[in-house]
Parts: sequence; C-alpha cells; structure tokens
Amino acid sequence: MDKADIKETRFRVNGQIYDFSKLSPKEQVRLCQQWRHTAKLECLCNGYTNPNPPILHVNYRSSSKTYYVSNNKKNRGNFAHAFNCPYNHKDTGYRNYLSQQGITITDDGGIICQLKLSREKKGADNKNARVSLAATTPGSSVNSSSIKKATTLWTFFHTLLKEMNVDNYVPGQQRNIANRFFPVAAKTKVNNTDLYSRIFVANEANRRPNPFKHEFIIGWGDLQRHPVQTDQNRDYLVRIPLLSLSDRKTVICTLTCYKKVYDDRKERRVSGNAGYWVLWRVKNPKGEKLQDHALIFVHAEEITMIPIESSYEDDMIKHLVSLERHFLKPIIGNVTSLFIEMRPDMLLFDTSPFTIIEVAGMQNEEYRHRLKEKRTQYINMGYQYLEWDGVTPLGNIPLPNKKEEHS
Repeated sequence: MDKADIKETRFRVNGQIYDFSKLSPKEQVRLCQQWRHTAKLECLCNGYTNPNPPILHVNYRSSSKTYYVSNNKKNRGNFAHAFNCPYNHKDTGYRNYLSQQGITITDDGGIICQLKLSREKKGADNKNARVSLAATTPGSSVNSSSIKKATTLWTFFHTLLKEMNVDNYVPGQQRNIANRFFPVAAKTKVNNTDLYSRIFVANEANRRPNPFKHEFIIGWGDLQRHPVQTDQNRDYLVRIPLLSLSDRKTVICTLTCYKKVYDDRKERRVSGNAGYWVLWRVKNPKGEKLQDHALIFVHAEEITMIPIESSYEDDMIKHLVSLERHFLKPIIGNVTSLFIEMRPDMLLFDTSPFTIIEVAGMQNEEYRHRLKEKRTQYINMGYQYLEWDGVTPLGNIPLPNKKEEHS
C-alpha cells in the first residue's frame, strides 16, 4: 500500500493552500499521486505573501512505496527556504548546522552519522577511536578517508526527535511519539548500519529489550514515581524503570545498567522528573552480548514530550497547550530563520507574523543585555516578540491573537 512521508509543511498548488499536518494519510497519498508528474509545489515556509516561494516536487520511492517531497536545486538567493524548513538546501540552515555535528540529513529525511565513544583514552586519536567503535558494530565497515566528525549520543537523539517533528505542537493532532521512532529509524544509519532492527522503543507492543540485538533502548522515565535503584544483589548495577512512551504510566520493563555508565550519564540540570531514558550498547569484544556504553536522560514536558532546558520552559509549554496554540520549541541547534547564536526559546506559528517567545528566567545584567539585543534583532526581522520573566503569572501575559486559519 502506498504511503506519504511528508513533513508538517504547508504548500500552495495552483493558488490553493494545503496543510499536510491536518490531512489524513489517505488524503496525503491521493494528493501526492495527483501532483507527482506535473505539479510544482510552492513552499510557504517564508509566509503566504512571499513573492518568490521556493519550488518543490513530489517523488516516489518504489522500494518502500513512499511518496516524498524533494527540493528544486534552482532554489537559490531570493528563492531560499526559511532556516527551519525541512526542505532547505544541504549547504544552508538546519542541515548545514547538523553537518557540523557530524550528521547528514538526506533529501528523504534519512539520518547518517558515526557515534563517538563517550570514554576515550587520554591522548587517543579521535579518528582511531571512531574506527575502533565501528569495528565493534556488526556489519560495519570504515573507510578512514571518508570518516566525518563523530557525533555524541545526545546530539543524535535530539536529531531523531527533530526529524520526528516532536518539536512542533499542533493542537488536536495525535502525537503518537512511540510510533514515530520506527519510520525515522528505517531511514537512519548509525556507524554504517541500519538503525531499525537495533532500536527498542518501550511501549505495550515491546516488552523487553534483546541483549543480543537492541543497541539503542529508549523509554520514558519518571524519577519521582519510579526512581532508579541500586541492584540489591549486585552493587555494580542499577535498575532503571522504563515506562511506556505511549501513556508514560505503564512500566514496560526494568532495565539493568552498569552503575558506572549510569553515574557518567549526560543530562541537563532541570528541576523536573519526566523525560526520556536512552541507553546505547555496543558489542562486547569478548562475547556475543551487547554491553552498556552510554546513557542519557533528556528532561521533557510530559504532555507534549518536548525536551526542555528549564522548569520555566515546562510551564510555558503547558500554558500554550492549555490555550490550544500551535508552536515550535527548538530542541537541536537553531531551527529558526535566525542566526544560530540567536536561538529563541519558542515560536508561535498561529500568529501573523510569527511570534518569538523568550522565557527569561535569569535576570542578571549580562543576560538582560543579551535579551535586549535579541529583542531588537527579532523585531527588525519582522517577528512579533513576547518575553516572560518566569515570575509574572502566565495568565497575565497577553499572547497575540491567533491568525485566521487557511483551508
């Protein structure tokens, strides 16, 4: 059966606007079939009034029976996409930022990267470390002349979430985050090997990770209700309750992990209890089983499952959800049409023009000066601007009105 793999993007075809985030899969396929050979899609990432919208085309991948949108190579200069547009050129914007982190995003949304060792010997050559890692991955091969910058597990996982559109919240849309992992994993290669068969996503359909197969284990964590505990019989292990990513309540399994790996885990210091557990395991050179290598805990807002960097962001996301607002929360680098160093906290997509939201929890002089610079930059670029100090009740913050929806 044919399917459509289209990013949540609005197009204009023959004067009519289509929002694929609001269409059923059947309707998406029907339109793609209709547009495949003749239609030119105008990308509306820079707004409805852009006089020179970038042009896109519908392609078909027969091996997977999938329709997808590709970029016109002539889209340059005044015809450029917005920075955050998933159809931006590889040499600009989001794709260019990720390439600097060692990640390649293909035209059909695939991810290619080499994960680096989290613990390297002092003085070890980074390239040799990457080669030795790839050698421990079944089916991998390494050409030293083609090795790019190695990627951290933290950056790789946030890129997965970005490619799954977890950062984009559309009111009324089914999130189904657990099910979003597999289509992206099917287009992802890590250390020269497909990710799909190596990933374990905690939900009701998957009850226990395979110690010989699953190198990437992903589940939900609730540190307050289901804390991590030291194994009573083996003090070199900890037991991590993995909750279902579908309901964030059901304990799917208890994951045993080396205490040393757990103590070395990476996480941002956020005063929250909910988030993603991600364990990366590599093949033990002395045996067939996989062994724990790196662990991260990514704090996230529980309703949307969007990663957060502070409790203020958590509060703002909950507030926007309660008001049924359409917004984006950047989670990897800068995914807006602004300079990388000017990354905003959030963007409201349901206002005209878009609204930048800065959650200004810090109030020291240097930070206030930085906010003033960013405010000026945003306004000069045509955005609306909203700033929250983290103290004023959110109900007293006047959000811009929603713009009229297009059909």
